[in-house]
Amino acid sequence: MTERLTMLSVADLDVAETDFVKPWSGGNGGNCLEVAFKPLGIAVRDSKMEGLPSPVLTFRQEAAVAFAGGLALDSFAFADAA
Repeated sequence: MTERLTMLSVADLDVAETDFVKPWSGGNGGNCLEVAFKPLGIAVRDSKMEGLPSPVLTFRQEAAVAFAGGLALDSFAFADAA
């Protein structure tokens, strides 16, 4: 039986403003994501929102690892934007 994972909140992860880092920047004027790595999971936000309340997406470690693995293996099929 598959274990059902519940959603995480920013409070669950105990994320502080200083936890966010920019793991990579594409050199396009600072348009990148900021990530906070925590023991239970990760929090992701838009760097363009610096100084403003930014929406934060949270992911459990298992989901973040599966997603990153899928990206590395090019497992996602995206429809062509027409």
